[in-house]
Amino acid sequence: MKIELPQLDKKTNFTLWQIRMRAVLAQLDLEDMLFSTMSTLWTEEQKKLADCKALSQIRLHLSNDILQDVSKGTSVHILWLRLEEICMEKTITHRNLTKQKLFGLHMVKRTSLELHLASFKDILSELDVFNASILIEADLCSLLLMSLLLSYSSFRDILFYGSKELSLDTIYEALSSKESMNKFSTETSLTPPESLVVKGRDQEKKKKPHGPKSKSKNLEYPCNYCKKKGHIKEECYNLQNKNKKSSQENSVDQ
Repeated sequence: MKIELPQLDKKTNFTLWQIRMRAVLAQLDLEDMLFSTMSTLWTEEQKKLADCKALSQIRLHLSNDILQDVSKGTSVHILWLRLEEICMEKTITHRNLTKQKLFGLHMVKRTSLELHLASFKDILSELDVFNASILIEADLCSLLLMSLLLSYSSFRDILFYGSKELSLDTIYEALSSKESMNKFSTETSLTPPESLVVKGRDQEKKKKPHGPKSKSKNLEYPCNYCKKKGHIKEECYNLQNKNKKSSQENSVDQ
């Protein structure tokens, strides 16, 4: 399998390029040439041929500006050392900048916890590439917890003082669980329980006025006095007239 490796230039991460370049040479059984550890069974002619092949492979993966700086390298071993000398200075600067990013990392408001953790892990990955074991895991745990927003202060204290041995994996898992609970609480608060919805509907029904509805029901049944529909006995015009006449007759008799 052929490995596609970009040319090394002044913008390339040299440490990563080294790893890939060694993989290319390993596929061709030429990696030992980098460290002058050639097999003692090889003849001088075989050694020269292998060195020439390895030298050609590396030169093909160098940009023009880098190639000019190492053009005097007459063997793979010398060329490799020269590349480290030129590029490691830039690598050290990059490594120091990455350390500053780690120490200065703080969670920004409205940034998701997932994105913040991804940034933290990316920085650690960069430092791993440089083989920069600058802190023990306990210190990295402290840096991560202190980089969180103030809203996580209670959660942070629980982890600080409630755990005898902190690890990054433990913190990642705890933060993930907390984030899941927060999302669940938010969704629950936005969606009221069905029982409350039903109860609210019942209360609305009870609050509705019964006057018009009762009156409409009365229109369906005949009056108990005149047997006509459209009114009740208390509202019957015929009954009211009768009662009025009776009252007048009684007053005349008196």
